[in-house]
Amino acid sequence: MLKAVGMNVVTMGVRGSTAHPGDRVVSLSDRRERRHVELVARGDTLVGVTCVGAPELAAHLSTQFDRPGMLPADPLHLLMGASGAGAAESPSPTAMPAATTVCRCNGVTKGDLVHAWDGEATTVEALAETTLATTGCGGCTQLVCGIVDWLQVSDPPPVSQPGDGDRETTVPSR
Repeated sequence: MLKAVGMNVVTMGVRGSTAHPGDRVVSLSDRRERRHVELVARGDTLVGVTCVGAPELAAHLSTQFDRPGMLPADPLHLLMGASGAGAAESPSPTAMPAATTVCRCNGVTKGDLVHAWDGEATTVEALAETTLATTGCGGCTQLVCGIVDWLQVSDPPPVSQPGDGDRETTVPSR
């Protein structure tokens, strides 16, 4: 990522000019707003991103970069950003391998999040505190929230009973 006064540039992976013949290159240029975004898709994987003047979109695209199976059928939806109208829903976290990087800023994988969940970090805030996911650029926040929603359904945290934690553990009960 390059930051210059008044300009934000992010580039990752393959550029459109060096893409393979079978790759799909999708770009958007807006001279007036000084924005240019280019995506290179190889099959169902985003293998290249160039993003000038659109930092929020760059953060979103960095969470999708180099993840097999995470690309929507129409890569144009990625140019609409995480909150763009008509953006495609991400596939279920069940299809995401444990080794998939969720937070690039801190190198947090889906497996790290599930492990922290098993260790009783059962909210987005607790996962952030335990793993540091969402504490960098914030581009992974929506994905982490989706994983928490999925874990709430597939592996709900234990429900505490009334009176849990009220008893001192060093004194035997009578």
